[in-house]
Amino acid sequence: MLCAVCENETFVEDEDGFFVCDACGTQSQDFRQEVSEVDVAELGTFRRSRKVVRNYASAPDPSTRSDNVEDNPTLLAGVEPRDALLAALQCVLQMQVRVMITKLHVAPELKNVAGKMWFSLLKAARVMGDDQDDASSAAVVVTAVEPPTMGASASAASNASAPAFSPVRGWAARFAPEPSASPLWASPATSPAPHAPSEYDMPPRFLDLSSVQAQQSRDSQRRRMQAQAASLLAKPKLQLCLAILFLSCNYLCVPVLLMDILRLVERGELPFVSAHAALPPCFRKPTVAFRSLKPQRIPSSEKMFQLVRKVARVIEIPSDLPSWSPLAFWTTTLQDLALPEIMQQQIAQLAMLAPVSLHVHASTKTIPEVACMAFVVLVLKLHFGLDDSEPRSRDTAAHWNEWVAHMRVKFSKLFSPGTSLLSAMSASEEAQLLHFADQHVFAAANPTPATINDILHVLKQAVPASAPAAMSDNGPTSDATAAAPILQLPPDNPDVSQTYIHYSAADDLGEFHDAYAFLLAICATKCRASPETLQVAVNALERTLIVSSGSMP
Repeated sequence: MLCAVCENETFVEDEDGFFVCDACGTQSQDFRQEVSEVDVAELGTFRRSRKVVRNYASAPDPSTRSDNVEDNPTLLAGVEPRDALLAALQCVLQMQVRVMITKLHVAPELKNVAGKMWFSLLKAARVMGDDQDDASSAAVVVTAVEPPTMGASASAASNASAPAFSPVRGWAARFAPEPSASPLWASPATSPAPHAPSEYDMPPRFLDLSSVQAQQSRDSQRRRMQAQAASLLAKPKLQLCLAILFLSCNYLCVPVLLMDILRLVERGELPFVSAHAALPPCFRKPTVAFRSLKPQRIPSSEKMFQLVRKVARVIEIPSDLPSWSPLAFWTTTLQDLALPEIMQQQIAQLAMLAPVSLHVHASTKTIPEVACMAFVVLVLKLHFGLDDSEPRSRDTAAHWNEWVAHMRVKFSKLFSPGTSLLSAMSASEEAQLLHFADQHVFAAANPTPATINDILHVLKQAVPASAPAAMSDNGPTSDATAAAPILQLPPDNPDVSQTYIHYSAADDLGEFHDAYAFLLAICATKCRASPETLQVAVNALERTLIVSSGSMP
């Protein structure tokens, strides 16, 4: 075998298995070697052959393959592809935070909380330095580029830059929001210099067995969290930004649901599908590293909820999800729907009387906001589903498919982009919520006799049973000021109690159960069509009370 350059006959094998010329270092392109090895134990019964060949002379050498900045101008100078992708995700998260603050009027503290959670995720994956490291030794991972505004030019966007990533100090304060005057993504001040050892320092204390085991358990848990964080950032995607955004809103007790964020993404109001178009030019060119910046589909709520739980565990939030108040969400939604104030007060009062098992059932669902939204759907069905100018028969109210279609029209008229329950609800979501509200939420609550007595007390205070009622063209009225009706029902509509008695007897709902008592209680409290309606609700509640106490078979 001769070298094609210097015609030397001496070749050596390098560490990658290729044969190169000993004189000039030229690699042989076409060469096949068969190696026979005799196993001493088996007396030469095994034979192995290996091919060392490159099919084409122009094929790239795998030993010299690398991603250089000169070959790939889309990467930031001196930055690894994954770190540059993290810088792009930070830009997207900044844009999403601005949208939440400007359009949904979320508190400005959201930017500080989201920034701390983002840096905490990077630190958990060992992308950033620890809090105990000196500021000078902390590695600067990427140089984040500030996302341009909608009216900014491409040249101005390419020249704009933001401070580099730096470790977040004071992690003991968790995600406590800083003053709103602080700049976006600003890191707190560096920690003081470590204490210099002296000759008067006490010698180290030896740990006992329990302390050593506790330390080993903490180390094992920390390594497990680091592995989970590394798996999240191995191939980072835009879904991480949505998860951190949702956790930040929940930490600030903002009544924003995961479905609200996904609907903002579907309508294009939250940067996600086309977020790459608003990024600086160094992130826009199609490469393998930045392919995740162009998602082909919107993630489902189930997958997003699993991702949120995983991120919450990695950044060491005490619980899987921060505690959120269903009552605060109900109140905000009812205010956005511009319902009468007295109706909001009574609905909030009835919501506070709901047993604890209802909230526990809501927290254990795969999508916890479904149980919360079901209450609002039930309120809207009872209020707006009966208050309609066009006549509706009992059969229409009892038929499930027509009822869902009727509620779909109501949803399109009632919900606006400014409400907590955003528009663009699909038919499957509406059917799921209606079905869940009727058959699962209140049935799983299993009201106790004490709860039913409390609701009876609220009903009797809201509308006295002895208050006379007079029918008018606009609906039933009352002479008593305290018993003035909140909702005027059209005279051509059937009575509220008769409609829901017929509807509860449909095949979809089955037999009479406690959910019907709650349904009549809320309906009678808000609508108060007539004293007869209230009496039907009271009788139903009293019957449920007797059945629940075991006095009746």
